[in-house]
Amino acid sequence: MTEKRLKKYVSYLGYDFTQYIKTDEDVAKFEKVCELEKKTEGVPLRDCVYEVAEVLNLSTELKGRPKRAFVQGNVGSN
Repeated sequence: MTEKRLKKYVSYLGYDFTQYIKTDEDVAKFEKVCELEKKTEGVPLRDCVYEVAEVLNLSTELKGRPKRAFVQGNVGSN
């Protein structure tokens, strides 16, 4: 087994992405997910909605599904 297969890829919020990590590009996406999850902890949604949308999109990409989350308009005015 390779080192990648032995490592567990569990996000900052506790989701296990291990079965979805196959390439170095997947590892980079996973690391970005963890970084963004840390940034959003304890922050009101209106102040981090772009980060949340990016986490959702990266997560679905890793799982092999199409992107679904997007933000339209001026978030601060909502």
